[in-house]
Amino acid sequence: MCFYFQLEASSKRINLDPTIIITSLLIVYSLHILSLYMQGTRMKLVVNMIMGTMMGALAEGLTLSKSADISPEILLQVIFMLVFI
Repeated sequence: MCFYFQLEASSKRINLDPTIIITSLLIVYSLHILSLYMQGTRMKLVVNMIMGTMMGALAEGLTLSKSADISPEILLQVIFMLVFI
């Protein structure tokens, strides 16, 4: 037994098979779930970019501290103190 839905649009009747409707809804739902996962991926890329920039700045700071005759250990202690205040 097969049931069909009828839609009337601009005086035309369209017969839709329920399997087509269910399949379409599943595709839309799958795309919604996929977009949620893709948002997480985009967020990870943004966080990785920020962390990479911070690591580059830390390396530059350590190099500058060596040329300014400041111990890198003291610089790291000061940075950690500023983070946890």
